[in-house]
Amino acid sequence: MTELPPETVEAVLDLICRCTGAPRRKIVLDAALGDALGIDGDDAADLLNAFAAAFKVDLSAFDFEAYFGREAGFNPFVWLYGKVTGTLPTYKPLTVRALVIAAIEGKLA
Repeated sequence: MTELPPETVEAVLDLICRCTGAPRRKIVLDAALGDALGIDGDDAADLLNAFAAAFKVDLSAFDFEAYFGREAGFNPFVWLYGKVTGTLPTYKPLTVRALVIAAIEGKLA
């Protein structure tokens, strides 16, 4: 595995911490933004827009809906029905490491 530049790693971690309020100890390279950090919907969109602006990353090929759900209020009955019937949506994990690599390459796809 290629060594990631420590200054880029730190800059991405700082941005995630500032934008989300997530505790720094939870923001590790292999943490998935959705599962590990609880970032989804509008919060994910806001983070990715701030990330793209800060690191000049092209997001035009990034399929947001494959990684994050839409912003909606939590309805426990809908969640329970989805859990029981196995119809809860699943999303690909987007890790902090992927953001660091995108910051280096200038694109997130």
